[in-house]
Amino acid sequence: MLYGARWCVHRVAPGEVGVRVSEWGGGVALRDYGPGLYLGLPGAQAWYALPAGTEQARWRADAEGAGGLLSVRTQDGNEVLVALSVPFHVRPGEAHRIVADGARHDWRDKVRARCEAQLLTELGRLSSEEFFDSDARAARLAETLVHLDEALADVHVEAEAVLIEDVRFPAAYEKKLQETQLEGLRGKMLAAKSEVAVVERELGRERQALERDLLARRIELDGVNAERKRAAKQELEELERETARYVSERGALAEREYAAQALEGERALLAAQGLEAKLRNAVYASEGGRLYLAQQAARATRLEAVTLDSTDPRVPNPLDPAAMTRLFTGE
Repeated sequence: MLYGARWCVHRVAPGEVGVRVSEWGGGVALRDYGPGLYLGLPGAQAWYALPAGTEQARWRADAEGAGGLLSVRTQDGNEVLVALSVPFHVRPGEAHRIVADGARHDWRDKVRARCEAQLLTELGRLSSEEFFDSDARAARLAETLVHLDEALADVHVEAEAVLIEDVRFPAAYEKKLQETQLEGLRGKMLAAKSEVAVVERELGRERQALERDLLARRIELDGVNAERKRAAKQELEELERETARYVSERGALAEREYAAQALEGERALLAAQGLEAKLRNAVYASEGGRLYLAQQAARATRLEAVTLDSTDPRVPNPLDPAAMTRLFTGE
């Protein structure tokens, strides 16, 4: 406390709830004081601090073993040691009531005792097997929290949760439980193996069905491919026959056209040759042609001996080309 001339100032720290008690007969103030500074007369008031946050009631194994665990008798008569904790807090606005009840020093012990009594009752409703069944255990803890709040109402606190941290059974029961769990696991393994065998058989049947379907599809595809090959081969053969017919027809036509053209050429050649002979004859039959032929004949004449008769004017002079030409032309 900080004292002035006639007043004192009391400080309530964060995380605490202050309770003021009048020393002059007024008793406990009927309110809780939150964090802050409050004026008062020296020696007239006493202040008490209670926690505003979460506290814990714990049951855990101590250094020597399981002595601190909560011993619960199950519904089927087995003893089970449970490590757990119960977080709780002072109910808002009721801290002064704890002081008014005279429990400002031992209120935590009262809370622990109420929790333990209620936990023994509620957890004792579980069987040994249900302790290991998460759904059954969670349902029981939810009901336990409701009843625990009811039991803690008159000590002015509220439970936040019931948290089980560990569960231990006696060694003999643990061994029996392990054997039971092992048998359960074996049963599950056998069931799993049986399910696997069923699935494998089903997969085998499906595989065989798939293989049969695949084989049928392969046969169908082979038939389709064979039919396509036959059709392609027939189409190719027909195309080859058509090509051979076309080549034969075009060859025969070409040969006929060639023969006709050759014949026409020969006729044209003969006509040209006839025309040439006709023209040649016409040329040779003309005056110039006769002179040309006579000149050529005269030039080609070779005389081995000449007897000249100057008394006969009809005998040409072989040395006179003109006279020889007249001779060959008949003039």
